Amino acid sequence: MVMYKIRRRWTVREVDLPSELLLSKRRLLRWFALSLGLINENDQREGILNLLDALLTFWFSKKKDPSFDDLKDFVARRYIEKGKKPPADEAIRKHLRKLISIGLVRREGRVYMLDTDPLRPEDPISAVDNVFERMNSVRELIRAGFSHLKSLYER
Repeated sequence: MVMYKIRRRWTVREVDLPSELLLSKRRLLRWFALSLGLINENDQREGILNLLDALLTFWFSKKKDPSFDDLKDFVARRYIEKGKKPPADEAIRKHLRKLISIGLVRREGRVYMLDTDPLRPEDPISAVDNVFERMNSVRELIRAGFSHLKSLYER
């Protein structure tokens, strides 16, 4: 039996972006996570959203690439504000690994950076392009496989 090695998994959803979402940071953050398949439609868990909130706050408001401890403290404050127990370190690391695996975040040394296009490092939106560039490489593999399937069926 052939063993398949799954290297990455992406889920992308085409989700409407109504104008009222553009007025709320939290709603837009949820939309972004849902569109990139980071959460499910009725997902009530806040972990990945709080981590994304932390990352975006550090990158765009504080103009700093955060360390794990920075992210952990930020996320813990969000939970404590709501009277909830902060997540374990491993839960935060799991979400970071997911963001790294889809190509949105990269780790350099002790900090987490937005994984921007090397040709456009000053353009933070290019990180989204990077996610889709990685998907394009998968598309080529699938095209090649489908082409071989076609050949096998034409025999």
